[in-house]
Amino acid sequence: MMPHLSGRTPREYEMALVELRAEVERLNTLYEGMKSEYDRVSTTLRSQQSTVPAWQPIETAPKDGVFILVWNIYGINEVFWDAYAEWWHHDVEFDYTFPLRGDLPTHWMPLPAAPEMT
Repeated sequence: MMPHLSGRTPREYEMALVELRAEVERLNTLYEGMKSEYDRVSTTLRSQQSTVPAWQPIETAPKDGVFILVWNIYGINEVFWDAYAEWWHHDVEFDYTFPLRGDLPTHWMPLPAAPEMT
C-alpha cells in the first residue's frame, strides 16, 4: 500500500521508498512463483491431452474384431465389428453375440488402458 507522503521529511521519503522497493520485490517473487506453477500445470495438461483418447468419426473405426467404445442414440457401448453380420456387437456370451441397438454409431474411441495394479 502506498504510504501517505505529504508533510514528510527527506528521511521519511527515503524510508517510504525502501518500503515500496521491498513491496515490489515481494510482488515480483510472488509473480515468478505463480508463473512457474502456471507453466508446470500447463505442461502437465498438454502431456495428458496427448495420451487421452478422443472421439473419432465412426468411418475410421477398426473393423478387425477389437473391442472399442462407440456412441449412438442410446449412449456409449463397448462393441466389436462382426464382419459376418456387418454390424457392431456387444460382448460374446455363450457363443452368441448381441447386436448393438439403435442407429449406426456416429463416433468411436479406443478403450482406455487398464488401471495399474499396485
